[in-house]
Amino acid sequence: MKGYAACYVFRAEDMRTYDLAQRVVEVLPEDGRIRCHELARIVQEVLGSGEVEDGLYGSERTHALHEHSWIVLRRLGRNRHILDPYAIGQYPPVQLVEVGLPLDDPYLAGKPRDDIRTDLVREGARLVRERLPRYHLVG
Repeated sequence: MKGYAACYVFRAEDMRTYDLAQRVVEVLPEDGRIRCHELARIVQEVLGSGEVEDGLYGSERTHALHEHSWIVLRRLGRNRHILDPYAIGQYPPVQLVEVGLPLDDPYLAGKPRDDIRTDLVREGARLVRERLPRYHLVG
């Protein structure tokens, strides 16, 4: 069973992007230096889809907020389709999520970060391109 979201919420293109993002994350080595902020940029650079957004993840109501970065694939009025390559406290780590009305939106956009380690982003993207056969990256 695919589930409701796969059948009715996300486009086939979103699902292909999600599948490719999973492959990208799987081939990266475990490296404690790569934070969600760099990983989102590696995935976006390799896939060429969406735009990275920096901000906070969590609930303003409970004040449980964490600095985080993710990829916005689509904006649909007040709703967004988000590809989160390093989801906080969730498994699997790569998540495809629709947020907005009527659902709570735990992805709170903020200012772009100024502490991105671009050397790690470049190195991560290079490793992915080396390790993934080209046909995987074109969907």
